[in-house]
Amino acid sequence: INSDYWRLSDIQKKEFEGKSIKKNPVSRVTVENSRKTCTRHYFLPRNDDLIRVCRKFYLTTLDIGSKRIRYTEESRSGSLLAARADRRGSNCSANKTPPRLLKIARKYIEDLPAVHSHYCRSRSSKKYLPAEWQNFSNVYRKYRQYCEEKNYQAVSEYVFRKIFSTEYNIGVHSPKKDKCSICLKFGALTQPTEEERREYE
Repeated sequence: INSDYWRLSDIQKKEFEGKSIKKNPVSRVTVENSRKTCTRHYFLPRNDDLIRVCRKFYLTTLDIGSKRIRYTEESRSGSLLAARADRRGSNCSANKTPPRLLKIARKYIEDLPAVHSHYCRSRSSKKYLPAEWQNFSNVYRKYRQYCEEKNYQAVSEYVFRKIFSTEYNIGVHSPKKDKCSICLKFGALTQPTEEERREYE
């Protein structure tokens, strides 16, 4: 019985317990002010029949504790014999960012005007944003402005930073060795044209 019981899924175990434990109202209260409102009868299968056993024998045979029985009873749907399905993992976390918002954030990052370092491009694939972007806080601020204009919901700064730093190889500050006249000229352009960008690259 023990091995058959533990081969069952959690839902099947609850159904087995629901069928093998019978609750009956207390017919007579023997202790004054007793809170006991019902009594339980325990049964275990033998051949094609159910044999009544004591509570200790029932728990020992199945190798379960009394908390398991209370958990099953509390999870029943009203008067239904079968226990409710285990709902763990069926509900999305309230703090989880919807995939649609993550997609918008990634698209915004991919459209940023990031370019390769002038001197380091042969040794690194990292790209850098123009000087006017200043720092990450400014990048996130511009992203929020973009979302407001498009009527999108912005992800949190924590989520945006995590995507920016782990999924994309983009820097906000250019390396010091990269300060040549060409880069300085390009960095001074607030809105470089496509032709100017190609010339820089």
